[in-house]
Amino acid sequence: MAPKQVVFSEKGLKSPLLSQAIIHNGTVYVSGHIGLDTATNQVVEGSVADRTRKALENIKIVLEEAGSSLEKILKMNIYITSMQDYAAMNQACASHPFADLPHSTPLTQKQSSRSFQNQDLHGPASLLQSYHSRQM
Repeated sequence: MAPKQVVFSEKGLKSPLLSQAIIHNGTVYVSGHIGLDTATNQVVEGSVADRTRKALENIKIVLEEAGSSLEKILKMNIYITSMQDYAAMNQACASHPFADLPHSTPLTQKQSSRSFQNQDLHGPASLLQSYHSRQM
């Protein structure tokens, strides 16, 4: 079994608690992302769609550091705080190459202690979580 490799990008979100991603057996597993400006460490102002786009930009940075891309995403979970935000989140994701994937199992969740303002992509309004992307 191949060892796990931690992925870190200076341009990505920094946390003392989480790695940005892990590569294992050629698959990249990206930690959850919200629409956070990495320069200010503040949630992006604006709409759910704005925060979703920012979360996707943050994920793209980590995937590229890992030698992968948004085009290679195999699975993504999205968590939203209100189903009223689903259309805006979905619209922000629609132009990306992974739009046809079964990424949309939208799960609503209560807001956590930090105000995510309806967004969290985990692998936003959504939390994009558990992005799985092949390196090759």
